[in-house]
Amino acid sequence: MLPLLLALSRPPLATEIVVQATLQGGVSVDGAGVSTPYDGSTAWVEGDELPVQVPETATVPAVYVILHAKMSGFPADTASNVAVNDVPLDEATLELESTRYQVYSLDPDVYGITGTGSHPCAETGVVEADYHGGYGVGGAVLAVVYEDATLTGRRHVVIGVDDVG
Repeated sequence: MLPLLLALSRPPLATEIVVQATLQGGVSVDGAGVSTPYDGSTAWVEGDELPVQVPETATVPAVYVILHAKMSGFPADTASNVAVNDVPLDEATLELESTRYQVYSLDPDVYGITGTGSHPCAETGVVEADYHGGYGVGGAVLAVVYEDATLTGRRHVVIGVDDVG
């Protein structure tokens, strides 16, 4: 009976799959954080740029930004207070969400991520409650899926998030 119960149970902290595909291309990934004042300010503060490198002959069908929460979780309105390439995330689609991460899909044309380049991530002071503790955005990961018909072979690509906090 125990093996049957184990087979039917889902691990409580299972990896969530963002995208899984077999494609002629790959993924470009980078991450950074933004140090913002935790004063409720609505002024934008830029962090390090997130570089993307894809072949010149590639096209970008999908872009994701994965936000990681601080210890107490996210603020109430993350999407309008975090931006990539000066476009707030309320222009994106929230695909997955937990108390520890939020995954947004970004339209490559709207966010200007259509090839190699550096893309700033910015936040306002609204997204932070305190310097170390409290709620807030701890960092962002930009994942760019690209396809390139000039490459040989196909690759199995998986992007996932895990609640390891």
